[in-house]
Amino acid sequence: MKEIVIKNSYYEYVMYITEENHLCHGFFQPENMERKPERKQMKGLYPYEVILAVDFEGRMDTNVGNRQLAYKTSHNLTFEEHFVEKKRHIIRLYNEESKIEVQLIFEVYEDSPVLTRYTRVINSGASELVIIHVSSFLLSNFPYYGETENLVLHTYSSAWSYEGEERIASFPELDLCEYSRTGYAVENNSTYSTIRHFPCFIVEEKEAALFWGAQIVNNGAWRMEVGTGDVDNPGWFYMQGGMVDFANSQWYKRLAPGEAYETPAALLTVAKDNIDSVYNQFHTHQQRVLMQRSETDMSLPVVFNDWQAMRGDTSRERIEAQLDYLQKMGIEAYVTDAGWFTDPGQDWYEYVGCWDYSKVRFPDGLFAVSKAIADRGMIPGIWCEIEMAGPHSPIYNESDMFLKIHGKCITQGGRRFLDFSREKVRSYASGVFDFLYKNGFRYIKVDYNADPAPGCDGCDSLAENINQKRLAYGMWMEEISKKYPDLIIEHCSSGGLKLDYYNLSRASLASITDQESYLYTGAILCNVTKQVHPVQCGNWSRIETDFERKTAEFTLTNSMMGRMCISGVLSECSREVNDAIRDAVSFYKKYRFIIKEPHIHYHTPPALIAEKQSLRVMEYDTPDGRYALVYISTTDFTGEYTFTTYASNMRILDSYPDMEGIMKSGDAITISIPEKKLFGMILVLCK
Repeated sequence: MKEIVIKNSYYEYVMYITEENHLCHGFFQPENMERKPERKQMKGLYPYEVILAVDFEGRMDTNVGNRQLAYKTSHNLTFEEHFVEKKRHIIRLYNEESKIEVQLIFEVYEDSPVLTRYTRVINSGASELVIIHVSSFLLSNFPYYGETENLVLHTYSSAWSYEGEERIASFPELDLCEYSRTGYAVENNSTYSTIRHFPCFIVEEKEAALFWGAQIVNNGAWRMEVGTGDVDNPGWFYMQGGMVDFANSQWYKRLAPGEAYETPAALLTVAKDNIDSVYNQFHTHQQRVLMQRSETDMSLPVVFNDWQAMRGDTSRERIEAQLDYLQKMGIEAYVTDAGWFTDPGQDWYEYVGCWDYSKVRFPDGLFAVSKAIADRGMIPGIWCEIEMAGPHSPIYNESDMFLKIHGKCITQGGRRFLDFSREKVRSYASGVFDFLYKNGFRYIKVDYNADPAPGCDGCDSLAENINQKRLAYGMWMEEISKKYPDLIIEHCSSGGLKLDYYNLSRASLASITDQESYLYTGAILCNVTKQVHPVQCGNWSRIETDFERKTAEFTLTNSMMGRMCISGVLSECSREVNDAIRDAVSFYKKYRFIIKEPHIHYHTPPALIAEKQSLRVMEYDTPDGRYALVYISTTDFTGEYTFTTYASNMRILDSYPDMEGIMKSGDAITISIPEKKLFGMILVLCK
């Protein structure tokens, strides 16, 4: 059999062509592994590198559960050619009966351990075709070396203010067993891309200590699936993902003769020994390939956001009353949140889209405020929910600017959704950003607090129509980033409900949660850093005026392993609390370079965010092995816990706050907490 090999110094991806000229999956494993999996002769219906269905065809077998696998269109695709264009490997397949050309695109980056994979479908016939399922990727032949019972699936659930919990289940626990036909799938048909799950599956083969990770890059709809082969082909399992499908979300895409459709990209990686390697490999790709951070953001400025201090009741006087205190604290960016566009007594939620400042709140204009912030050496920032318009917006009744369903404007909570596929809308939105930029703001927090799901009117299904509108918004956002390279864009969506890398690649940082309780924000940061690079994880340290110093110190550690964002009425806090803030900010600035390109290790197992008696220990190491940060946090743990740092032969250089309860012996660190209390600490290690 002829083989096609795609590889770099990190991985080796092997396919083969059968005697019947079908392209089949071989294996995907670390490049430096000498051991190769034995070739498995798979049942002829199921081994192919892409799953494609057209014209509402039924699957080729019955009793398939949630499995989107066996389609005649896929079965009849034959190999045409394989060629390379720069970093892209392109494999052409053809279905003679349907007159469909399928291109499998693999993007290889020499400095990235992640392979990018997506699918292009071209209608080469004379009649319209309708796609009802197409995968961005398919990996199969699991398990490579062991038994079914050794396969484990890691998924990452999410909810508003409760983002990123890791869930672990064996394949048998998911009803994925030999001699069965079934699948386990997660499908997101919301414009909140991470409202229920992150678009990531990781398959673990315990016996071989191998991990395969897949993430979908789309800012709304996506699907991930693992499943079985067939009752006649036991011991063969697969993972696929891409766009949502017709069976579950009524998605379809019409293809006119000559028209093409591209799936969302999938990011694929494989690692050995431990799952942390998968997270680190995704982070490497995010940093080296995907992220387009503002030049102003490269220093990781400490941010103060006034939402939790003002709740939308902002004004020039209230802002300026904070500035001298914040300057003394070492704050580097001040972001005024919602409410600046309303008069007192008006509900800011209903006035979204009125992107002119309140003359009552800011009688001297916005520029006077941004200048006051800049004069104290801070970056002026402002909140804007650009995709929405409330009932008091001046454009609310311009129906041609909004998404529609059944001919009527989609309205949620009284608010409507702009259609960024229209030039009129893009021009309007660009004008809003121009206005804010001209008024001195170099930081815009872009929020999103409603959902037009399941879709909107257009030429295709509701799901595909809304997908195209989301992509149009992303292209507009990319234009803004290029126009204003010094503008920091913070991506927010009711906190962390859109933490996908289509969105995050177009922002400097993200708000990872709206969670306000200091008891849980640190746990959320530990979870979300498995999916989002720490350099983009903005997290609250909410300081309340009645805090004691110890409570403030614990709260401040919750954001120091990501992007430090502080909120609260600091000018009304005690001197002890303000001293704690000043010390924390100084500490963070001194060691934030470690966050820029860390290797992450999780010493404690995954735990529920609100689980009692849970202890969380997380370590960041610099690539050169010279420095490390160790985060230790618990709200209700009693006793001792000892762990060995990944960074070896290091001494403790510094800590925040103090080192109470910590003992180091060699590379082992012991935490001793004699009684239940808040315990949060950052250790700095160095050689």
